[in-house]
Amino acid sequence: MADPIPTLRSLDNLVSDYSVFERDQVLTEAQLNSVAQYFDDQDRLTRVELIGVGIVGGLRAIISGGKVVIGKGVGVSTDGDLLLLQTDTTYDYIKPYDETAPFYSPFYINKGANMLKLWELVKEGESDVRKVPIATLPGKLSDYAVLMYVESYQQDHDLCNAADCDNLGVMATHTTRMLLVSLADAPLLLTALSTASSASMALTAVSAERPKLKAGITTTSILADLYRKANNNTHSQLVQALPALNTYLPGLLIEQFGSNPIPNWIKALETHAALFALKPPNTRDAGIQYYYDFLKDVVETWNSLLACLFENDSVLCPDVGAFPKHLLLGELSPAQGTVPSLRTGLYPSPLGDRKLRERARHLVERLDAMINSADFPQPSASTIRITPSRDERAPLEQRAIPFYYIQKPTSPIMLAWNPTLTARKLQGNNQAYQWKSYMGPTALQKDAYAVQIGAYDFFRIEGHFSQKIDNVMVVLKTEIEKQNLPITVRAILLHNDKKKIKVRPPRYTDLHRFH
Repeated sequence: MADPIPTLRSLDNLVSDYSVFERDQVLTEAQLNSVAQYFDDQDRLTRVELIGVGIVGGLRAIISGGKVVIGKGVGVSTDGDLLLLQTDTTYDYIKPYDETAPFYSPFYINKGANMLKLWELVKEGESDVRKVPIATLPGKLSDYAVLMYVESYQQDHDLCNAADCDNLGVMATHTTRMLLVSLADAPLLLTALSTASSASMALTAVSAERPKLKAGITTTSILADLYRKANNNTHSQLVQALPALNTYLPGLLIEQFGSNPIPNWIKALETHAALFALKPPNTRDAGIQYYYDFLKDVVETWNSLLACLFENDSVLCPDVGAFPKHLLLGELSPAQGTVPSLRTGLYPSPLGDRKLRERARHLVERLDAMINSADFPQPSASTIRITPSRDERAPLEQRAIPFYYIQKPTSPIMLAWNPTLTARKLQGNNQAYQWKSYMGPTALQKDAYAVQIGAYDFFRIEGHFSQKIDNVMVVLKTEIEKQNLPITVRAILLHNDKKKIKVRPPRYTDLHRFH
């Protein structure tokens, strides 16, 4: 038996040069072929690397009246072949597809010793002496999946004898065939490429636990214990979830930081947690709510990263050998609307997902900046400020930067907070309690109310820790009146002794007016 004809795969060996013709030059077949091969490779590379691979759309296969109907559609193989079916097509016969066909390694198992059992679909009305009725197929038609395959090979048609050789040249043939493969063998032809989207499914979303406030909170210690329990659970979720990012997407971290920053993140998180750990008699309660807010910031950024990664199914430089000459169209179903599982996916080029990749890089940069620049010192008298911000319905980057993030040259929170402002070199437009320290020693304190504030529906009050409540209320009321802010401030005593109330609420308020 003669050796089988090998399948022609173009991108396994790229042509890197070609001949440039000169006047009166005698051309050889190698020079002419080099031009064709070079530009064919470039066309294929453009499809694979700049457009994408897989099934672009259509190519749905169903059973209808005992026949196979395949809808029009298009896809691209990892060898750069454009697989096109221009109209819905019905197939009513089959014929064997066996070892007499060109050798295509994905069709062979046991180290190439045995070929998968395949049948070729024959179009309705097409004559072929080898065709047999679909009903002769072993088993039920629904036990099969459809494979779209480009049979590519070269054949030398030279007519040679002992005295002469009629040189007819080599013919390259590329024929699209529709094949049936059993559901048991179809998974061998289904290659799923690794994407950020698939990796995100292996990462764990984290929930920031909510402290359940209830009646009976009569001291700050009771309140702090509720926050401490919630914080400990949220912290545990984070330190368990973060390492998987380097496991499944190490390139994202290497590209951004040059190494894996997660061990340092976890070390910093453990340091923050230790400040508020329950270790009597040194238990610290003051500032625990800010630590809770910080953990919420980290959780929100982490979950935003997962959502961003899930949207990104692009592949950079897909493996040429993944599905070089075939696309698996899915198992045959009796009706439209059934979603096939044995179907080659679509993997677009990263060129189209550039903004998603930039967004992911920004989110890991913000995680790094938040974890490394968070600071929870013992409360001391500070300047009381009311900073315009947004409530939690707005993305974190659109809110004011809380005062518990300090300026660190190695992790500048101002640059990492809002990527849009940073890209436009407008990071100074972020609202922040520590705006002046972020912008440098020569910067004047920002007047947050010098421009309209209609876009802000939340106001952060910071700098009041450790100060007397009656003094704080005077400062806040003065600032509210001075800036004509649409808010009212009330002081709450965490105690059941009413005699300790220093700032009493007014007897008649808006609530009374409603009643």
